[in-house]
Amino acid sequence: MINLCICQMSIMNVLLIGDSQQEEDLFKLALTRINTNAAYFSAPSCDKAISGLQYHEFPPPDFIFLDTDIPDLNVRACLRTLKNSDALMLPAVILYTSNRLQYDIEEMRDDGATSVLFKSRSFQDFCHDLDRLFAKEKVLKTS
Repeated sequence: MINLCICQMSIMNVLLIGDSQQEEDLFKLALTRINTNAAYFSAPSCDKAISGLQYHEFPPPDFIFLDTDIPDLNVRACLRTLKNSDALMLPAVILYTSNRLQYDIEEMRDDGATSVLFKSRSFQDFCHDLDRLFAKEKVLKTS
């Protein structure tokens, strides 16, 4: 199932690939807090996200967050599929992870991840980190 939450006028589209309702709720609330012009979508797996993108079940995202903590998810294969699909023409694919091992992160960047958002201990920290990441990615897109 693909979830949709439109937060006022949709200027920025955000897709979370993750299987946790708690993570979905966190993203929705954080997006509402830091950017009132966002549309939020989620898919519980990489396959469902790719299918949703290919069949236009939601608009093309400006940001894709890939939760690396999904059980049985081959993150590297998912990244390669997302980034190598000419039909999808995807923007930033951001790892959303609790893993802080630099080696793993560098490998995933080699497979197409553009940034990393570490899971925060507090909601306030999460909002701050998410807002800072959006600002950084926006600067990269305009330069």
